[in-house]
Amino acid sequence: MSDNFSKNIRKKTFRAKEMLLETLGKADRTVDESFEENASNFNKQQKNFDRLQHELLNYIQCLKAVTQASRGYYDAVRENYDNDWTGAEHVKAITHSLELLWDEYTEKLTEHSLNPLNVYCSQFVDLKAKIAKRGRKLVDYDGARHAYQSLKNNSKKPEDAKLLKAEQDLESAKLKYNGINTALSEELPILYDGRYAFLVNHLQTLFSAESSFHADSVKLLTEMQTVVTPKIHLKDSPANANSRAEETANAKVAESNNVGDDGQLNSSSAKANPPLSEVRANSNENNPFSSDTDESPRTSNTPPTQIQNGVVVASEDGDKAEQGASLYPDLSTLRVLYKVRATHRYTAEDTDELSFEAGEVILVVPYDDPDEQDDGWLMGVKEVTGQKGVFPANFTKPL
Repeated sequence: MSDNFSKNIRKKTFRAKEMLLETLGKADRTVDESFEENASNFNKQQKNFDRLQHELLNYIQCLKAVTQASRGYYDAVRENYDNDWTGAEHVKAITHSLELLWDEYTEKLTEHSLNPLNVYCSQFVDLKAKIAKRGRKLVDYDGARHAYQSLKNNSKKPEDAKLLKAEQDLESAKLKYNGINTALSEELPILYDGRYAFLVNHLQTLFSAESSFHADSVKLLTEMQTVVTPKIHLKDSPANANSRAEETANAKVAESNNVGDDGQLNSSSAKANPPLSEVRANSNENNPFSSDTDESPRTSNTPPTQIQNGVVVASEDGDKAEQGASLYPDLSTLRVLYKVRATHRYTAEDTDELSFEAGEVILVVPYDDPDEQDDGWLMGVKEVTGQKGVFPANFTKPL
């Protein structure tokens, strides 16, 4: 123990003396310009990537803070949004989906951007230690070289024991120095030249996660805006009231024209204007494509009209009612087995499949034909849009 301690003390003293002589210009120093350039590039590269690592870590920490803040805000929204308001269940589902998006975004940046950057930067620590070791071996080599030259110049006997010992020390120091110097001369340029490929891959991964997060957020926020927008009903508006008044007046005029002087309905007018029920009955009998039955009475697909400035235009209520029937069907008639919530986003790969975002609620219903059911797949209807299709069960969890 004491021998090793004494040896280390002598070595450190020898190196300090040699460095002092070189600093004062009383001893020459071995210079490798190629290595000095590689070392300079390494120091610059380490400084830049250390800053990149620090800023990305700070960026992710801020994202985690925003994630927590958004979770608190959306929780407050759910508390304030009454259950009997428009799309209350949809609002809750969408806010939960937004929370999942923030969590997923933060996890992606940590796993696919920060962790690889940490591994990359860990190389600098090992290489910096190697460079420091190479510096010590260089001082040992220069010191051994100076000691050998001094003994050789002052020795009168070529076979002097001290001279032979100094020569052996010189060869040993030179071998150690050349070994580590050669290794670093190969490693440092490779690391420096590879920085471009690593940085490009790092940026592609980060920007891909960001673009995916923002695109999914836009979809959910747009859907949220649609859900919370109140539906405007125009059936009691002044325009419709005027339209109904005009229709009533026109009906009275037509009726008065069909009544004769004796107060009886003109037969020609009666024939020309048969009752509406007869017209529909005759139309259905003569229509080969009519599929109306008594159990399913026919309803008009023509949207109601209103008269504005003498021009007949389609009523907005009719358009909205028709759209509502296709986008938001009556879910009360469905035979719902149970509900599930999407845990991951899924994009349909076929026309009979459902696409959904994480957090959406799906109503599981029986297959129309049980023989068509595949293992691991369920038939469902999206609670928000009413779209029906099959979906993978492992992308959801029961509620």
